[in-house]
Amino acid sequence: MDLILIRHAKAFERDPARWPNDALRPLTDAGRDEFDVLAKRLGRAVPEVVLVESSGFERAWETARLLAKRAHWPRPRRAERLEPLGEAGPARDPADGLGLPPAARSPIARNALPADLAALVRSAEAMRSLRAVAWVGHEPQLSEFLSVLLTGSPTGASVEFRKGAAAAVRIPPDGGAAGRSTLLWMLEPELVRRMRRGSGKDLT
Repeated sequence: MDLILIRHAKAFERDPARWPNDALRPLTDAGRDEFDVLAKRLGRAVPEVVLVESSGFERAWETARLLAKRAHWPRPRRAERLEPLGEAGPARDPADGLGLPPAARSPIARNALPADLAALVRSAEAMRSLRAVAWVGHEPQLSEFLSVLLTGSPTGASVEFRKGAAAAVRIPPDGGAAGRSTLLWMLEPELVRRMRRGSGKDLT
């Protein structure tokens, strides 16, 4: 299975006066425009995505909706395990067809990994029969999880997940995914801007 990890696009800065619940902080117009272009590239690079799961936080959810619109990937399903630890997410009505009831966090210990990262590893392993899956989330969880997949440790690799960036990881067909997965590519908004200016090659 190919797992596409995506950090939410650029959002407004934290502002308790405007968004007392930080989970409701949205993308900026510039963030939407920038990611819109990247999402189209992702759709051409990985057209076979069959499942998109996203944090329910507004900035991630908007990003996932852009993927549905521009990459022509499936509409997102909410996955609470992709939300920042210790922060309450927004309530979404599962009947809207765009989300699922939040899954309970599991305090699993897997090779002494932090519980949230161990849960992500288990989820990735459970989905390995699917061809390609996309997860939309937040830092620092995404970079730590990518490091776990590549090295077995959340600090084993130095990864910078910029806002709107995407990374494709191949999960092995059997056995544990931690430390045995392969990084296929990583794409950042700045690279897409360079592509648009003709200074780089297209992904397709």
